[in-house]
Amino acid sequence: MFITNSYMKSSVELTQPLPESCEYLVIDGDTIAYMIGWHHRDHTDEALVKHAVDQWLKDFFAITGMKYYIGVIAPIGNNCFRKNIYKYKPYKGNRTDKEEWIKFWEPIIRQHLVDEWWFTLAPNHLETDDVVAAIVEGDPKAVLCSPDKDLKQIPGFHLNYKQNTEDSPLQVDIIEYNTAKRNLWMQVLTGDTTDNVNGITGMGEAKAKKLLDETQQLLWENAVQLAYQKQYGPYYGPIIFTETYNTIRMMTPSHPLWDSYKFDVESYKQNHLKEVPSAVKYAGPFYSETE
Repeated sequence: MFITNSYMKSSVELTQPLPESCEYLVIDGDTIAYMIGWHHRDHTDEALVKHAVDQWLKDFFAITGMKYYIGVIAPIGNNCFRKNIYKYKPYKGNRTDKEEWIKFWEPIIRQHLVDEWWFTLAPNHLETDDVVAAIVEGDPKAVLCSPDKDLKQIPGFHLNYKQNTEDSPLQVDIIEYNTAKRNLWMQVLTGDTTDNVNGITGMGEAKAKKLLDETQQLLWENAVQLAYQKQYGPYYGPIIFTETYNTIRMMTPSHPLWDSYKFDVESYKQNHLKEVPSAVKYAGPFYSETE
C-alpha cells in the first residue's frame, strides 16, 4: 500500500498488512498537533491547518483500511497520578516552555480533533498513553497507533504513524509479550529523561541490556530490584524502585495501583468507538491525494 501526503513524506509502504483479526485503531492523538503544527509553524491560517488535519486522517484511515477507531488526546489541566507517586524528582519537572508555534496550534488542532473527528480527552488523572494502553492491552482486535516509546511495553500490534522514511517505512510491528516485558524493565533501569524519571543513576542502555541479557527472564524483576538496592541502599532502594516502576508502567488493569486510578475501559470503548466516515474509502493497493 502506498500513499502520497506531505506529512507522510512522498511514499509510504505499509510493509506488513494488518491481520484480519484487527478491527479498530486506537490513536494517540497528542503527536498529531505537534506533527502538523510544525509543518505550519510559519503562518496562522486556521482553515489551512484544519484541512491538513482532515487530509492526514483521511489518508491514515485509507492506508490502514480500518473501519473503526478510538482517538484519544491529553486532558486539559492534567493532574496525572504520576505527580503524586514519583517523589525522587518532580515528574516532568525538566520541561521547558513550549515554542510559540505549538502554543498557537495545539489548542486549535486539539479542538478540531474533538469537534470533527470525535477524539476524546483522557480522564484528568491519566495521560493519553495510559488510556491507549488500557484499551489495547489483551485485545487482539486493536491496533495501537502511536510514536510514543513508552507504549512499547504493551504487547500487541503497533503502528508508528511517524515512522516513515525510505529506510524505515510505515509498518505494523508485532510486540510479543516477552519483548514488551523487556522494554518495560529496560526503561525502569534507565529511567525516562523526557519525563524527568531518573532510573538508576549511571545506568545507560548498554549496562541495562547487559544486566537483562545475563539474567533469566523469570528473574528480571528480582535483578532490577537488586540493582536499585545496590545503587540506593537497602532502605531507599526498594522505595525508589517501587515508585519508579509504578511511574514508568502504563496505568492498565495489570498495574499494581489500578484499583486507585482505574477507569471503566469497556464503557470507554463502547462510548468512544467511532466509525470511519463513509467518504474515506480504501482505494486498493495504491492510493494518493490526486486519485
